[in-house]
Amino acid sequence: MQAQTLALIVNDPLLMPCVAAHMAPAIELLDPGEAAAVGIGRFERGDPLVAKVRPPMSAETLSVLQRTQGHLAIVSAISGANAALHPYDSQPFRYRNWLFAMAGRIRTLDRPLDNRLAIPSYIESNIHGATAGEVLFHQFLAYLHRQGQLAGERLDMSPLRKALSSALSHGNIWFGQEGANNSMILSDGRVLLGAALERPVYVANIEGIDQCLSCGGDVDGNPVAHPHVRGVAVLDTDGMPSAQWQTVAPGRIFQVDRDLQFESFPA
Repeated sequence: MQAQTLALIVNDPLLMPCVAAHMAPAIELLDPGEAAAVGIGRFERGDPLVAKVRPPMSAETLSVLQRTQGHLAIVSAISGANAALHPYDSQPFRYRNWLFAMAGRIRTLDRPLDNRLAIPSYIESNIHGATAGEVLFHQFLAYLHRQGQLAGERLDMSPLRKALSSALSHGNIWFGQEGANNSMILSDGRVLLGAALERPVYVANIEGIDQCLSCGGDVDGNPVAHPHVRGVAVLDTDGMPSAQWQTVAPGRIFQVDRDLQFESFPA
């Protein structure tokens, strides 16, 4: 199985539909034509919600995002499943106020889990499927738990980066002999955290929208502009969608903080 992902984080939740319309070309790239499932995770009023959409994927995905009023959304499209994809294995995965999605090759793991993974039982009980990404997500949560950072407000994102780096240190479990041709994205609804491992991801800053494709025209028929909207989009697909996007090199952990500042660090 292969997955592609898109994450959007914006400063004005009421304008998420407008940002989604602005990002329609990137959303279309997520539609591989034979997707087994497309999942959309979004935060509305601070609560994480997850939905699956059916073909035509890109049109329905855009439609769902244009009905979303929230600061953040994560989209995952999975293709190449050898059999019907179990609902438990579709992304994004959710735990309390956290969402997670992995891009690249999706491996499945045998149960019981490797005894090198010390995941508390109350966190492990949330693992319902068999994909490496879902278990990696809960290993990340376990490291957050050890730091006392699993819940609550946080201004410093270094504990999140530390937990993700610690989870990724078990790479032979998650990725096997084929290598880590993957990226991932996580969010608690306030910030974005992710990693580009042996594949690049693409990032675009949104600094205002000159002509909104969602709002139509004003009373005089002139295009509506949203000069104050700001945001960041993070995309993992087979290629860079346009020159608007910049490449995050493989081997980096990246973040978008509450001020919508993007930074990357060695993984």
